[in-house]
Amino acid sequence: MTPFCMPGTDLQTPANLSRHTLLRSYRVDEWPAWFAQAGERCPSLTGPVLDSSIGLGDLAASGFGVALLPVPMFERHVRSGRLVRPFATTVTLGSYWLTVPKERRMTDALVTLLDWMREASSRQGSLE
Repeated sequence: MTPFCMPGTDLQTPANLSRHTLLRSYRVDEWPAWFAQAGERCPSLTGPVLDSSIGLGDLAASGFGVALLPVPMFERHVRSGRLVRPFATTVTLGSYWLTVPKERRMTDALVTLLDWMREASSRQGSLE
């Protein structure tokens, strides 16, 4: 995960983030972990809390603040110019799991999804 914001946001160093609204997810440890990785003290976190990376990305792209987002999920937003990634520092906090109960059979759709996820993660090293 790394900060994303709208183009033109004045961010020269991680310390400059203290002048901006930091959009937050329900995972309270994300911003403190990112600031620790960047070698900075985490400012007071008072920005809005959302439970959706998509929602956080939309708010950041609209200029409502800076969102900490998974890099692979938002690379196309950077390529399109909708968001910028002002810093190279990233932090990885946890993983995603896809589980299927043993008593359920694997459908063709699920097998296709699993194959796609494996291919995507091997291309990128991880899906973060």
